[in-house]
Amino acid sequence: MTRTEFDIYDERDRIAQYFQLQKGGGVDFGYSLSPRAEIRVGQDVARQSTYLKLGQPIIDNAAAGVAISSVRFQYLGQDDAVIPRNGVINQSMFQWFSSRLNGDAYPSLQMRTSAFRRVSARGSLFGTAAGGTTFGTHGLDFQSFSLGGPLHLGAYGKNELLGKQYFLLQGGYLHELFRVSPLTGSTFYAAALYEIGKVYGNPLVPTLPNDFSFALIGKTAIGPVFIGGSVGDSDHRKWWFGVGRIF
Repeated sequence: MTRTEFDIYDERDRIAQYFQLQKGGGVDFGYSLSPRAEIRVGQDVARQSTYLKLGQPIIDNAAAGVAISSVRFQYLGQDDAVIPRNGVINQSMFQWFSSRLNGDAYPSLQMRTSAFRRVSARGSLFGTAAGGTTFGTHGLDFQSFSLGGPLHLGAYGKNELLGKQYFLLQGGYLHELFRVSPLTGSTFYAAALYEIGKVYGNPLVPTLPNDFSFALIGKTAIGPVFIGGSVGDSDHRKWWFGVGRIF
């Protein structure tokens, strides 16, 4: 069972917050193509419930069952699982949703590739290209693709940019600052990056949102932690922090 919050924006103003509750289960089978590459096929069945927590009722509360078939490919060619300095990561996923809240079905495809290149003993360049499409499906509501949030067009709020298709490009520089303890492997980095993307199928979002982001990243015994900020246009500037996967 999972419960997540979903914010809805009118430009930069949050006008509603919904809860999404999902109960269900599934099976997943994988095959290793090489030590760094694998393909997985899965089937999930769940009941999804959506209800308003705060703000204006934009979408009616609803509950319905959904079956999700998926095929995923992953290539992990980086030199470090937490903070890569060299190598390539590719993740691709195709899903078929056999029902939505209105009873229809639709496909979804997402792809993300990141490349890292060490340029000095402490410095690395990195770039990411990501995108997704639902092949023209309309009326997705909460099943839309989302941009916004830390290291994902960070100057914008989470779920501020919703649409049925998107792309995101990122490029930046990562610099090792210092190591706290050789025994635990705790290391701190500074990163700066430029982000630009586009969301299709939503006339309320900016044509080509972009920002500059800066972050202090710690590779620690409890996993990666980060704090940073993003500056976009005059209405979009945010500080953010988090624990968990970065790249």
